[in-house]
Amino acid sequence: MPFMKEGRPAKIDAYVPMINEIISSLGVDPSTCYNDEKKVWSLQKDDAKVDVVMFSISQEGSGTTDYIEIASPVMKVIDVNLENFFRRLLEINNTSIGVKFALDQEWVWLLVQRELEGLDRSEILTMLDRIGNFSNDMKQQLKDEFLS
Repeated sequence: MPFMKEGRPAKIDAYVPMINEIISSLGVDPSTCYNDEKKVWSLQKDDAKVDVVMFSISQEGSGTTDYIEIASPVMKVIDVNLENFFRRLLEINNTSIGVKFALDQEWVWLLVQRELEGLDRSEILTMLDRIGNFSNDMKQQLKDEFLS
């Protein structure tokens, strides 16, 4: 996961039952897709692996903020035409609503992040759907543009 930070304090644990219920509603047993060591749920939507993680970030002087991140690895960074590749990712970021590309080591990820406060079930379902669908679309589009 690209932006996992400081782990998961007890305050975030209050959201775990909602995440588990949503995953169950998708026909997946949450216990089979949860990695306790990494504190991440990993799901599959067509060809897209979709990870869900909650974490906290402490900011000096303003306390701690809790977040959810839903992310999907899209592809490894390509070795050819790198400038055009990154330019294209930025162009897509500029026209995409609610999702963004990010880099983590040698991988391009598609992700959405949001503060946990006020988060509801329908937002999580929308985030999961958006990342899964967009990741599948972008995998194919970027392969067609840069690996053909």
